[in-house]
Formats: sequence, structure tokens, C-alpha cells
Amino acid sequence: MCIRTNSTSYVAGYAFDTSGPHLIGKTLGNTVDDVTEKFHDNEFLVFLEDGCRLTFAQFRDEMDRLAAGLVSIGIGHGDRVGIWGPNSLEWVLTMFATTRIGATLVNLNPAYLTGDIEFAIKKVGLKTIVASKPFRMQNYYAMLADLCPELKDAVPGRLRSKRLPSLQSVITMGNERHPGALTFDDVLSLGKQEHYDVIHRCKKTVQFDDAAIEICGTLAAVPTMLIDILNQPKMPSYDLSNLEILTGASHVPTELREKLIKRNARVHVKVMDPALKEVLPVNTPGEICVRSPCNMTGYWGDEEKTKQSVDSARWMHTGDIGVMDEDGYLSVIDRIKDVVIRGGVNIYPANIERVVLTHPKVLNIQVIGVPDERLIEELCACVMLKSGEICSEDEIRAFCKGKVQHYMVPRYIQFVDSYPLNPSGKVQKFKLREIMLERLNLTS
Repeated sequence: MCIRTNSTSYVAGYAFDTSGPHLIGKTLGNTVDDVTEKFHDNEFLVFLEDGCRLTFAQFRDEMDRLAAGLVSIGIGHGDRVGIWGPNSLEWVLTMFATTRIGATLVNLNPAYLTGDIEFAIKKVGLKTIVASKPFRMQNYYAMLADLCPELKDAVPGRLRSKRLPSLQSVITMGNERHPGALTFDDVLSLGKQEHYDVIHRCKKTVQFDDAAIEICGTLAAVPTMLIDILNQPKMPSYDLSNLEILTGASHVPTELREKLIKRNARVHVKVMDPALKEVLPVNTPGEICVRSPCNMTGYWGDEEKTKQSVDSARWMHTGDIGVMDEDGYLSVIDRIKDVVIRGGVNIYPANIERVVLTHPKVLNIQVIGVPDERLIEELCACVMLKSGEICSEDEIRAFCKGKVQHYMVPRYIQFVDSYPLNPSGKVQKFKLREIMLERLNLTS
């Protein structure tokens, strides 16, 4: 990922931008109220697949209906409400409704399986979960019913689960009814005047700092999403001149980076030596640290992990290795935990992966470090070939020579059919390393 910080010339890897608008102390609910007064009958939200179009006024009414319904089933300030499913109108309404009453929205990965969702519910103490109708291979209600056998006999909104003691309500999207669960429409209809009175009080007491629209101004997406969007056949016909794009979460290829609009406002960024905790000169690799009002304040229920990531001066240590140049361009090179230290030399796997990915027979590659008696760590390239292609280890090594430093040519090259992935589809390099240790008969 490459971020343009501003137009100043730098000698040290520290940059900040104050050119953006000042932050405003408003909650999302307050903001909806304000813009609704200005754009009452303007279209606010569109879900084309569902044939749904809502104006600002219609959306606010639905948001408050849901907020009142949540209050009626016992959701209040600080309670955790999980949202589990892909993009939908219900997803957006739940996000805004929870902020209206000061509840905490917990975004659950739609790809979570039973073990993942159990961990998440227990970790944050979810009181209510809003679950999608079946999507792709996922049947969300069935997974919850497996975890909570009591659900099928429970009175909706009064779940008492031995395995998940914090969970009291399951709300399902769609028209199908499920034993022990409320439907989304049920909750929308539950609010009475006393519950709307609570919302009115929350408008005054909830603070802003408490813990696919047809014409879109800002798009936040991971690189894979952006690649798919940019490859749409009709993309060249769209006017993207006013679109701001925010991306991250994984390596952003140079080709993609050149196509994107980038903006980074009111953010302090520095590149530090992870060991010495000193700001490094420009063009020197180090850990990227960020300080911004948008930073997270910590990991839920994990003070030790928070201390490791957010220091006393509110700098968030990202765990990314990056380089800032004289013009303030920040390039993300790799993850600290992925760096291979071979004979005392830091090697960034992403630099090797970028080169090998240009080989015409290679579909994907992951480079990891494996134990070595003399050098402590050696490089192992796990290569996935394109369908029908045949390639040798020597061919990959020969391709690397002259394109990377000699010490960056992998000693081990293994051809694989797949990589171990987490629910988000990211490669789990620690598991890949375990597989390679066994295959190469190496001892950790």
C-alpha cells in the first residue's frame, strides 16, 4: 500500500496532514438527524437486488423503529449487539440503530464457522445477535442452534444458554421463522412510546466518543474487492472523478495502487526502528506507527495485547514494515512477523513474492522462513502454478537470479495446490510453516 501524506519534502520518516476538515463531535444518530433536516426527501440508500430505495426521512424512521424494538427486548447503553451476514438493508439499519441507543455493534465475519462464532460471542459477551438468512454455504441459524440446543424451545428474546450465557436474543433476517428467534420485522414492530422516550433521552446523553449507493463519495474496500470492481466490464464508463478510495488489510499491488484515488487526512505517521523506538531517516525500512482520532483504543478484554499495540502516547504500532520517501509517499513492504532473518540479514518475503508472481507459469506464491542450523532461518517458497503448467525448482531459482539479491533466492521451493486460509481468505503463514517443516523434515 502506498499513501500520499502531503507535498512537503522530508528527511525523517514522520509525516502528518492537517489539510482535511476538522473533526466534529457528533454521534452517527445526530448526524442522521441533521442531514435528514436538510435532505428530507432525497434518496439516501439503495439496494438494487432487493428493489429497496429509502429517502433520508424514511431511513431515519426505520432506524428509530429498530432502535425502539431493540430497547423493548432489553438492549441498552453499552450492550453488545452482533451483526452476522453480508451487506443488506438490515445490516445498515442495525449499525445506525445501535449507535442511536449507545449499544456497541460487533461486526462478525460472514464466513465464520461454528467454532469462530462461539469464540466471538464469548469474547465480547454478545447479548443479541442479528443473523442473516442462509448465504452461499453458510446457514447462520443452524450454526447458532448447534451451539445453543436450548434455542429451539426458547421464548423469542428470552434465550438461556448454558454454552453461551450472555446471549439472550437471536434476530433473523428474511421472512422465514425459526424456533426461539425473533424476525427482523418482529423487532421493528415491538417499539412502544416508552421505548421511543428512551431514544429521545439517548439523543441527549449518548456521546460521540463513547466506547453500494448508486452515487458513492467514499469507498472502503480491501484490495481483492477493488480488483473485482475495477475489472467490471462497464467500469470505464463510470465517472469516478469524485470518488475517494480507502484500502488496506493486505498488500496492495503496484498495478492496483496506480489506479486508485488515495487520501489520508489528519493522520500522523512515522516509521520507527522497532528495537530502538527511534524515528528512522527517509528510505529506511521500519515499523509504521499511526496516530489518529480514527485509531482503535484497544483490544476488547485484552489489556496486555492493547499495551503491545497502542503505546502511552496513543501511537498504534501496526506491525507493518514500510518506507517513507522524501515526498512523503509511504510504501508498505511486509509484516514484521513475516520478516525472515537469514544470517542476520532482514529479508522481506513480499519483495520475493512480487518477482516470482511475474513468472508466466505462477498463479500464487507465499515465502516463509524455516529453521536452518547455520543461518538460523532459510527461505522457503511455496509456489502454486497455473492450471496445466509444469515447472521445476531450478526454473524458479533461475528466474529469480538477477531480479533479487543472491541471498534472497529461496533455498527451498515447494509446489502446492492450496494454502491454509482463515475465514477471511487470508493465508495463515504459521500453518503453512508447520506444513513445510513436516514436508522438509525440519525441526523447529
